[in-house]
Amino acid sequence: MQVALISPFGLMMEMPNTRYHLVLAHLLHHHPYRDFYQQIDGWKILDNGAAEGSLVSSYELCEYARNLQVDEVVVPDALMDCDKTLALARGFRPYAIQYPLPSYIGVVQGRTAAELLKCLRGLYALDYMKVFALPRSLLQIDPIERIWFATKVRDIVEDPDVEIHCLGAGANVREPQTLARQGYVRGMDTSYPIYMGLMGFDIKKSEYFRRPPDYFRLDYNEEQLEQVQQNVATYLGWCDYGV
Repeated sequence: MQVALISPFGLMMEMPNTRYHLVLAHLLHHHPYRDFYQQIDGWKILDNGAAEGSLVSSYELCEYARNLQVDEVVVPDALMDCDKTLALARGFRPYAIQYPLPSYIGVVQGRTAAELLKCLRGLYALDYMKVFALPRSLLQIDPIERIWFATKVRDIVEDPDVEIHCLGAGANVREPQTLARQGYVRGMDTSYPIYMGLMGFDIKKSEYFRRPPDYFRLDYNEEQLEQVQQNVATYLGWCDYGV
């Protein structure tokens, strides 16, 4: 399973290039961040900013996608809101037609299993998304909801060729191991092993903590960097990255 590492600005050059990247649209005003993703090799997914509380406009999203020459764009969505997500996806469809990319990613949102089913089927019916993202918020429904739902996506839409990306890591810290073993999920993005290292924690031994505020501007020392690198290696192993 592929892994996109989301790191603070000062650590981007220290992270291994997994050749699978999630670019956060709301950070592209930061020139070193934008320059980094213009130059790095690999598959680039442009996120829409919703999970960070900074949803960018459809026009901005497409302009960023064109300027960065990304491979995929996460279609605008609303956290845990099925109907609003479907409305945003319908509104974005003309932009997707005007700015053709290898694929667009629809985010499956909802507060119940029934809403997730409705959202997935509604997104698929719009006929411009080839990939579907399962957000971290699914873990609020049940700690294994995303694991279970990942096994059902292709059957629900009756299409064996659709792909799945998991947006963000959550409190079920060993979830990536199960997802990787299942083989349904193409990749996921995470800042978890990095911020835990910056906080001085070994992810093999520690409980889960949420990401600290102002994460992207955090500084570090050599001891913290060593723990971050150890955590990243552990996490990539959990995801069977490179296997």
